[in-house]
Amino acid sequence: TDIERQRPGRNHSGISSVAFGPLERDRVARAGVGAFYRIWTLREAIAKACGQGMALATDGRDRVHKGPDEGEWVTTLDGIAWALSHRYIESDLSLATALMLGDSAQRVAYARWSGSLNTGR
Repeated sequence: TDIERQRPGRNHSGISSVAFGPLERDRVARAGVGAFYRIWTLREAIAKACGQGMALATDGRDRVHKGPDEGEWVTTLDGIAWALSHRYIESDLSLATALMLGDSAQRVAYARWSGSLNTGR
């Protein structure tokens, strides 16, 4: 899981040009800051789930260029099935989850929480 608040003045294009794959960079160029944080939080969530940290999050390979801006989906990365999710908790707060599936045929059920998130703001 990764959560990040958008930070004004952050060099989004510079970070994506080094850390993201070409299709992810294109998505950021077309869709802007929201797309950057979607990709960044998903990449960090995957890296944390693998235990590989920033090396995997910034490897320059396309990993999450597909998928919705918000929602859940299943994909395969490097031959491993993943359940991914991205939500905007607030307009400037991205939450991503990444769950490595043990079997590509495994089904994942998402429990929805209908409460509100108090972020202290």
